[in-house]
Amino acid sequence: MYYLLCGKICKKERKYEEAKEMFEKSILNGNAESIYEIGRLIFTGKIQSELSKDEAINRFEEAVKKGSTQAMYKYGIILKEGKGGIEKDEPKGIELIQKAADKGHPKALYYYYTILE
Repeated sequence: MYYLLCGKICKKERKYEEAKEMFEKSILNGNAESIYEIGRLIFTGKIQSELSKDEAINRFEEAVKKGSTQAMYKYGIILKEGKGGIEKDEPKGIELIQKAADKGHPKALYYYYTILE
């Protein structure tokens, strides 16, 4: 948890390479949210990766498999709306948002509720 928080602080301070290092240390301690955070840095172009979007997607999907509700919610929105050059897949996006909501993610709960209206 320590490295995750350090990574988030570095990210907020726009020290993206340092954030990546902290998130990588956090991953070694089994933190799934850190996997998502690195994917997000890649997806938004904050850090460079040779595979870019493909690597970001792999990170998102790995974080989802390991139970990160943040990854479920954010990746679900990316898929539902087809953001960032990612092919739109509304059913899969809604499914991920629902999973995050079912696990109690507050923003996912709200977002999913608005979808149902």
